[in-house]
Amino acid sequence: MRGRVMKHYWAFQVDPDGHVLGCINLVCESEEDAQRQAKALVSFYCIELWRLDHRIAKFDAVSKIPDFITQSQSPGGPGVSATPRP
Repeated sequence: MRGRVMKHYWAFQVDPDGHVLGCINLVCESEEDAQRQAKALVSFYCIELWRLDHRIAKFDAVSKIPDFITQSQSPGGPGVSATPRP
């Protein structure tokens, strides 16, 4: 009895400027399953689904990146004051 053939896909998180922010490896039985899984990953960034050197699909971001993420933050990070308290 033969096992299932699983294929490897890559879901790339892409920012609005086209820069790749991250990659998620997907192992799926079919291209349809890979598309379903990639679509579920969409949030503030679009997802591009690839198999080898072929882009299969692009899923646009579902919401805008909140301003508090895109605005410059204090050197200590969010919620940390840059001015020492007496």
